[in-house]
Amino acid sequence: MTSVEHRIERLELRNRWLATGCGLVIVTVLFGASKIPRPSSEIIQAAGFQLVDEAGLVRGKLRMGEDGPTLVLLDVDGNERVDLFDSAEATALYLRDREGQPRVGAAQFAHGGGGFALHGPEGVGTSVLYMQGTGPGRLSYYESTGTETYRFPPAD
Repeated sequence: MTSVEHRIERLELRNRWLATGCGLVIVTVLFGASKIPRPSSEIIQAAGFQLVDEAGLVRGKLRMGEDGPTLVLLDVDGNERVDLFDSAEATALYLRDREGQPRVGAAQFAHGGGGFALHGPEGVGTSVLYMQGTGPGRLSYYESTGTETYRFPPAD
């Protein structure tokens, strides 16, 4: 065999190995790509989710509790500031101050009544606009002891 024939034979052998290797790479890539999960419009189910900020602090929680779903938003110090929930007793939204005390509330109760409440600092004094059934609503002011000191319209 001449040197040229020998070189051609070696090149053909390398070419077969190269073609086989490329074929294996293509098959591997195609097979691997078929295993990558695709985004879908299917429903995702979970008992809860947490929202975290860029520092990794939990700033929101969506969870399913024993009584129903709850959405809580937290400030940078981890204090609950917004609380939205649905339970057998009520569907409600509370806005809280930095100490966690409710300052504004809106609720619809299972017994049919619902309303809005403004709470004073540290729970001292509460103004409530409440309505149940048909007819006029009621505007009340409560002392920190829970005693109603103002009511419009007046009680019968």
